[in-house]
Amino acid sequence: LEQSDPVLYKSLVDNQYIVPDDFDEREIVLFRKKRMQFDASMYQVMVNTTLDCNLNCWYCYENRIAGSFLKSEVIEAIKKNIEQEYIKTSYRILKLSFFGGEPFLYFRGIKEILDFARNFCQFQITLDGDRIHHNQIKKDKDNPNQDTYEKTLRTIRLINDKIPNRWLAVRINFDNKTLEKIDEIIGDLDFLDRKYCFVILKKVWQLEKDKGNVPLLHASVQKFLDKKFLLDYYIMPKGDVCFAERHREVLFNYDGKVFKCSTISSFDDQNALGEFDLQSGQVHWNETKLSYWLKEMLPQNCIDCKLLPACLGPCNKQIMLHP
Repeated sequence: LEQSDPVLYKSLVDNQYIVPDDFDEREIVLFRKKRMQFDASMYQVMVNTTLDCNLNCWYCYENRIAGSFLKSEVIEAIKKNIEQEYIKTSYRILKLSFFGGEPFLYFRGIKEILDFARNFCQFQITLDGDRIHHNQIKKDKDNPNQDTYEKTLRTIRLINDKIPNRWLAVRINFDNKTLEKIDEIIGDLDFLDRKYCFVILKKVWQLEKDKGNVPLLHASVQKFLDKKFLLDYYIMPKGDVCFAERHREVLFNYDGKVFKCSTISSFDDQNALGEFDLQSGQVHWNETKLSYWLKEMLPQNCIDCKLLPACLGPCNKQIMLHP
């Protein structure tokens, strides 16, 4: 190849498609992962505006706290933190996410932070099946007969029609019953602009893998693709690290406690990873706890796996939970 097409050969060598026998590709992958973890060009802020919710989904793992909401002093401290982080080490991208609970129960907190940041966030709206299945799961506590499926579709349509310069993710939490009604869901979402939205198919965690209807899932995927939807299993970019494993990421709870992961059941003192100074906006991390999120825990079978460059292994939280 070097003789017959030297330009192609040089390109393959320069981009490391062809490497010497003694070249340790695993070390390069692990180095790239570490570089992503400590990349300072993006500051990622997640905010739990509330741990309350107006619905009662059967698969929810959160410990709900009725009446909880983002306090004004915490909002002001988050604003200070965004400024202080930029002064300390200027970042190129500010990524804001909102979680809960149902974050839009306290919309004012979201609006204040977004107005301050002068940025836009990426919307993700969840459907739990067709109209009947969705309404059986997502019941409004104050109005149990409300058509929450139709209310969700109206919201999606408003975002699709009225908000420019945004990505819209429609996440479908599925079990086998949901997949059986996928044609109706696709029909209801057909109005979406394919250029600026995508669909996420996410299995509810209570459905065991061996109980899932795999042929039905494959057929559902194909139906979305046939309708020209951009489709993914989850929003995590391939070959990327989990946000909670990034050094420059923080989750602010409504009460001012700080964390890194959004998939924990209790946002309490035991799980908190540091202290948030509401006067200065500075986060004082507990370095002992923080080190577990940032250190390399990959088991040897992951390191030896040929899919490591695309996957980068499970997150440290899963490894700690399932050693």
